Amino acid sequence: MTKALMTNVILELFIEGGRNRELANRAGDGLRILVARLAPHIVLDVSVLNATDIRRHRFPWGGVERDVPYHAATSPGRQTLLMTDEPIGAQGWGWPGCGFVSIPALNAKRAAGGDIADIVIHEWIHTLQGMIINGRPVPFADDAERLGYTSVTGADGEPTWHAWFRFALGGEGQSASPSL
Repeated sequence: MTKALMTNVILELFIEGGRNRELANRAGDGLRILVARLAPHIVLDVSVLNATDIRRHRFPWGGVERDVPYHAATSPGRQTLLMTDEPIGAQGWGWPGCGFVSIPALNAKRAAGGDIADIVIHEWIHTLQGMIINGRPVPFADDAERLGYTSVTGADGEPTWHAWFRFALGGEGQSASPSL
């Protein structure tokens, strides 16, 4: 395999009202550690910031119109995740550039003995969709099974997708899709 090109990425992790800073720091640290292990060609900087520009995003999913919060980036080329207590019906949602994670989902994952970085990395990959890393675009984060990847059971009994995350982030792996 050829030497991987280094990619610098900045994620802005926003908290509402200054609350949950410890959880946000833990999520950011966990994400950095997981990315360093799965995709060492990515230099990830995570900044925990107070939310000042929360916006709304609407999209259809599963036959339901979703209306969810997100935070705009402070500078072009950065990705954002808003940590929210708002009931969202999922662990998080993300799309190119922005997304958010559920604080109750992070707390439940941690209480069950799981790694909260498994939630954060999935939503972060949504924000990276289409970005070129190691010569290929980051795929849609929910395409793991369609592209031939399977999960393994994590410490909390929930599936983890580390082989998929490695591939999605431009690392080694095999996709069943000839277009990737």
